[in-house]
Amino acid sequence: MNPECILIRRLEGGKGPLRAFATVRLYGTILVNGCRIIQQDGQGAFVTFPQEEGKAPVAPGEKKKYFPIVKVEDKNTMKAIEKVVLEAYAKDLVAVQAAVAPTPAPTPAPVAQAPIDGCPF
Repeated sequence: MNPECILIRRLEGGKGPLRAFATVRLYGTILVNGCRIIQQDGQGAFVTFPQEEGKAPVAPGEKKKYFPIVKVEDKNTMKAIEKVVLEAYAKDLVAVQAAVAPTPAPTPAPVAQAPIDGCPF
């Protein structure tokens, strides 16, 4: 299996740890949309597969429960997928930063002046 990350959709100015969504191709024929790239402040990024919010009512003060839509049970396969997705995300960030970075104005070349006969300067 050679996983491919075929799409990164970054979230601009989002609050919280969700940085982007990714689409992953597995076995050359299976597309998984909605993979999440999560990064808490000061920590490394990681990838999660799509999930669905539980339907059962949640008591006040309790967290909502989420259940995976797609689950990768083999740790090596998950590591390979995460590696490919995070590499694509890093390339996307570099490309965006390069596109946004201001281009410095060119420095004008000094103009040489020929001495003028009889000028004391």
